[in-house]
Amino acid sequence: MVLRFVLLLHEPLPETHPDHRYHVRTQADRHPRQCVRRHRRPRLGQNVHRSARSLRPKLRARIGQPLLLVQQTAVDAEDGPLGDVHVQSRPDGPHPDEDQEHRPVASHHSQSPPVGRCVVKYAYYPGCSLECNSAAYDLSVRAVSDQLGIELREIDDWNCCGATEYFSQDELTACSVIARNLALVDNDLDQMVAPCAACYLNLKKVDTLMQEDQELGSKINECLAAGNLHYDAGRVRVRHLLDLIVNDIGETAIRDKIKQPLEGLRVACYYGCQIVRPYSDFDDPEQPQSLDNLCKWLGAEVVDYPVKAHCCGGHMTQISEPQAFELIRRLLQNAKDYEADVILCMCPMCQLNLDAYQSRVNSYFNTNFNIPIIFFTQLLGVAMGIEPRKLGFGKEIVSAEPVLRKLKAAAAG
Repeated sequence: MVLRFVLLLHEPLPETHPDHRYHVRTQADRHPRQCVRRHRRPRLGQNVHRSARSLRPKLRARIGQPLLLVQQTAVDAEDGPLGDVHVQSRPDGPHPDEDQEHRPVASHHSQSPPVGRCVVKYAYYPGCSLECNSAAYDLSVRAVSDQLGIELREIDDWNCCGATEYFSQDELTACSVIARNLALVDNDLDQMVAPCAACYLNLKKVDTLMQEDQELGSKINECLAAGNLHYDAGRVRVRHLLDLIVNDIGETAIRDKIKQPLEGLRVACYYGCQIVRPYSDFDDPEQPQSLDNLCKWLGAEVVDYPVKAHCCGGHMTQISEPQAFELIRRLLQNAKDYEADVILCMCPMCQLNLDAYQSRVNSYFNTNFNIPIIFFTQLLGVAMGIEPRKLGFGKEIVSAEPVLRKLKAAAAG
């Protein structure tokens, strides 16, 4: 389904603390919002299918603006696990079949687990972004999961979670489309992993609403019945990947897997606004620490990052560039002030905004930011000795070569 609606902000966001606050609550429980009316509403489920991968990045480009992202292909590492892997963008763009050639064949199961460790099975919901502009996230998620003995069973025929757009139309329609993914989880699995922050939030929100509102849950199941599906609220526990790695796998098992400690690397841990709010099941909503702790286990130096739970602006780049660029500038400036070598993300939208718009922010504010923005699973994979090319390095806009070179020098020294 092509998503063409954007979230409308009707009033200023409340502040409680200058550095750590409940900055954005766009998905909190049933906040009233004006619906965008249509002349014609299709039947539920009509045209809800996975869009062609080649179409999605084109639709993200604004009228009169160049396409921000082209899918890049990581090349082979040259000098072992910390080789030089960045690929420069080509003016003619990638060949149509290039991404499919280098992307691993879709599989419902991870490879063989590490010797001596039990396999832990989870339903896997990758979401649309991980199939396209955030392919590095999917690559690194699968790679580190294999090493940690996590079996990710991709949900058959999953559909888009709708991000924020579905809920601007109609609650029942939005919840039913999202609940379809929960209903598709195999009966022998009771936990679902969603690496994308928006996907995680939407799936968890719908499951929570169905548990709290039986009438809504019944209506959702009436809609699902049109596709011969049914979902019992609470049957599937929705988890974010960070929660799973930190709390299920744990410090001891992760430390045992470290082959290349991240000593000397200064990292800024960026959580964004959707993972710990409004459902703060596994971390503090204002002072999250899970990713900080994970990076410390890996040997990295975690810098103080007061804006770690602030909003990146989301789709605001498509509504008001000055406001969006200011939100991005604050995040980059804070990381620069604390001399971070890299910003780690766990949300495709956050990574996209900070990475793809960094040069635009520099032009707008006359700044000179050059901070690599990568996914936390990529750095976790490097620490575990996985080759950067298998983790999607080289797909970022701002090159992460300096990060790999610094780690390589530390390993040699």
